[in-house]
Amino acid sequence: MLMALTACSTFDQQSPAPIVEGTVQAVPVPEAAPPEPVVPPAQPEPELHDAKADNDRAAPKKLHRSPQRATAAAPSPPPAQPAPAPLIASRLLYPGQVKGLLDTEVQRPDGKVIGHAVDLVVDANGTPREIVVNLTGFMGVGDRKVNFPLGALRVKPVGPRVAGALELVPSRTPPIDPAKPAQAGSAPSGTVPLMDATMQRTNGSKVGRVVDVLIDAGLRPQAAVLELGNLISPDRRRIAADWSALRFATRDKAIQLLLDLSDPQLDASPFYAADQPIRVVSPAPAAARGTPDAARQPAVPAGRTSR
Repeated sequence: MLMALTACSTFDQQSPAPIVEGTVQAVPVPEAAPPEPVVPPAQPEPELHDAKADNDRAAPKKLHRSPQRATAAAPSPPPAQPAPAPLIASRLLYPGQVKGLLDTEVQRPDGKVIGHAVDLVVDANGTPREIVVNLTGFMGVGDRKVNFPLGALRVKPVGPRVAGALELVPSRTPPIDPAKPAQAGSAPSGTVPLMDATMQRTNGSKVGRVVDVLIDAGLRPQAAVLELGNLISPDRRRIAADWSALRFATRDKAIQLLLDLSDPQLDASPFYAADQPIRVVSPAPAAARGTPDAARQPAVPAGRTSR
């Protein structure tokens, strides 16, 4: 290694470069370039089907405003129609005020039951004359019907209400001879029994039949219970016809029962039920019906209403 270094020192050595003092030169600063305008990215062109879809869309419709017209005044409502004229008049009776005569017990003053009332006999004016009593025999043997004058019986007094029994008046009761079946009650001449009697109109058409008579505490009849229709009629029903609606006419020496109620009036009549308040019906006054003979018709009694 020493030999190599010695050999290298023998080569010609270059003279060093002269040292010159450096000078500072100003470097010009380049001017700032203006900012380049921002170019929006290119939008992709719509495909063919999108353009076609836009063309197929309907243009929005313009709202059509109809020209304003003068508002006509609303027509006045028609005048209210008057209520239909009532067909029937009715008054309310309670079970404590009246009772059915049929099958009412007949008792002696000591309370012993001797029979049951089965009929009421009236004259040609509709005035009650007799009450038919079915006297009870022993074990049903010897039963017979006897006509008692109206004054021989009275309603058994039990307070202000109508009792459930009739009582014999000893001083007015005729002697009863059980050996005389002639007492069995055929109605005297000029009278008619009411039970099961046929009720007709003036033209002879049948209305129904009497099935009971409602009496008050003075044995005065207040209404007749009628069964409308016949035995095979599907619309059989019962109504209570006011006693004033019944008329009694003599034809061929027989007394016939007539009723002043038409078919519409019968249809408007309420059903009869013995255990409920009873509405007894009669024809509505002519003034309520608007008929020309209104002045000749009697007024409705107190406590009576029209329907």
